[in-house]
Amino acid sequence: MSNATVCDSTNGCEHWRGECQVQCGTLATAEACGVTAKCDWDEAYHVCNSRRPPTCESSNTRSLCIATRFCQWDAIEAKCGDATWRCEDLKDEAHCARSTSPRCVWSGNDENGGSCSDLRQCEAIALPQECPTHHGCAFSQSKNQCISLSALAGDKPVCRGSADCGVPFTFCNADYGVRGFCQNCLPIIGDGIDQCDNIARVPAPGAGECRSACFPPKKGGQ
Repeated sequence: MSNATVCDSTNGCEHWRGECQVQCGTLATAEACGVTAKCDWDEAYHVCNSRRPPTCESSNTRSLCIATRFCQWDAIEAKCGDATWRCEDLKDEAHCARSTSPRCVWSGNDENGGSCSDLRQCEAIALPQECPTHHGCAFSQSKNQCISLSALAGDKPVCRGSADCGVPFTFCNADYGVRGFCQNCLPIIGDGIDQCDNIARVPAPGAGECRSACFPPKKGGQ
């Protein structure tokens, strides 16, 4: 019998977030509710509730404020408020995904194991030549705008060359300059090799990959 099953079958307990925890609602007195740090007694309604995580506003001392995620202590106003940071300051996926102001997104494609970048930062860049100078951004030839590599759809993994495309009859279209996504050859093959130079079908930097992958030289040079 698993630990979770044993926990759930024990009166007053529940298995939650990988741990066996007390069901706060089953504790009928303030004394019983105060035994566990995961519960809080509501004096107005005489009920035991699960403890809510502290907010910046409720962290009214400097030490508690510093210990609370995404909060910073204002020494002049002597109060705790929401922290201000750049997405690049957030070094793990959990913190990055939780940030909404600024709106941060996590990219696992970075060669260093992953990075956090500002989604709006990329979208706001108008000049194509400026786009790749910003971390996590690339200029999309097909969309004609700067985008965040983190915002790419899951079915379009970033590639650096057609060798990265494991599916037959696909090529790396270099839509983002030195990188792109794997594009299907089959709709192009039926219309001829000239379609590789049609920027409405294939981003201009990917024309060479299109020709070599979709229209390889026949054996014997024919």
